[in-house]
Amino acid sequence: MLFNVLSQLNFKSVFQLSVIAVLLSLLYLLFQVYPVQATARIPDNLLCTGGDSLDLIVETKNFYASICSSTSGKLIYTGIDKRNAKSITLPAYAEEGTEYVADAGKYTYYLTGASLSVTQNNQTILDEDVIGSCYRTN
Repeated sequence: MLFNVLSQLNFKSVFQLSVIAVLLSLLYLLFQVYPVQATARIPDNLLCTGGDSLDLIVETKNFYASICSSTSGKLIYTGIDKRNAKSITLPAYAEEGTEYVADAGKYTYYLTGASLSVTQNNQTILDEDVIGSCYRTN
């Protein structure tokens, strides 16, 4: 059946179909590689203070989160709930170079450039994709 459909198409329509397919593929890649940028103002308490530097800041559907590093190498995680502006700031550490982890007793926060996850007693209670991010590039 596919052969019958293809045999009825002339060269011009196959070429046009190919061009459309390539353009759609490029659009798909563009939106996969470059996430939608945050349009809201970044909350001040996500920004680093006292000479600390910003390693990562992300936005998910419901949260903002950041990782700051001090001049002594200590990492700080800050998370803010967009719905009620509640925030938490915790010591953090890097795991395998691609993930930051912050422990708060029975809750553990995992932050990457792709997602924010929270576990409670080792059970995942939150997993949101990142919709905007910014990294330190040094």
